[in-house]
Amino acid sequence: MTRVAICLPDYGFDPTEAAIPFEYLTNKGWDIEIITQDGKEPQCDQRMISGMLSTVMGAKPPAKAAYQLLSSSTSFKNPKAWTTVGFSLLDYDVLILPGGHDKGVKQIIENESLRLHLAEFFPLTKDVPDDLNRKKKVCGAICHGVMVLAWAKDPAGKSLLYDRKTTTLPEHLEKMAYVMTAPVLGDYYRTYPGKYTAGLVQETPEQYVAGPFNLTASYAPECAHVVCDERYISARWPGDAHKWSETIFNEAVKAGLA
Repeated sequence: MTRVAICLPDYGFDPTEAAIPFEYLTNKGWDIEIITQDGKEPQCDQRMISGMLSTVMGAKPPAKAAYQLLSSSTSFKNPKAWTTVGFSLLDYDVLILPGGHDKGVKQIIENESLRLHLAEFFPLTKDVPDDLNRKKKVCGAICHGVMVLAWAKDPAGKSLLYDRKTTTLPEHLEKMAYVMTAPVLGDYYRTYPGKYTAGLVQETPEQYVAGPFNLTASYAPECAHVVCDERYISARWPGDAHKWSETIFNEAVKAGLA
């Protein structure tokens, strides 16, 4: 059975970006485990599922239903801890890194112990010529989840994404959300004030694949944008979550992991 790790902060992850792949891959019969820093049951950004903001910019009804499935699961209520002695991401076939805007996501973006695990796992999403015995892994990251990889380093001190094509939350969407909500929510939509996610994940401009410029129609399936670089699959925001989940599944099948 294909084993999947979804790494989450204790609080603040986006419910759509975590729950849609959980639901999709659970329905495929995959074994999914939630991983947090210390094994604490996580909690999504509550603004995305209740209150005024949720009705405009929060999770859509299918995502809320998927989050109910996720949050009631045994793995969610009893997560594993990436700080446990002997824990290894190499025990999993697929790694999923959701994002989120709440500043609680900094726990996972800046976590040194998680970065060590990522430095072992992520290189296996890329083949090496003539190494036929090399393990194959799949990694999916979306929105601020891309920053988790971008800020982690390989043994040479380079970003794990330094030679990989990627997308993430576009600057125009982040700016729009910030401008619309700043009078009420302040810098909520600026996880790192003064900086935009797209600029924080790039080593070179050539790496970044922004995707189509769309606003009002961007939840439509035909507007979804996903970038594959071998077995690394990135996406921008919750509107891409369904296509992103499907692509993660397809890449794992192609790699013989499912």
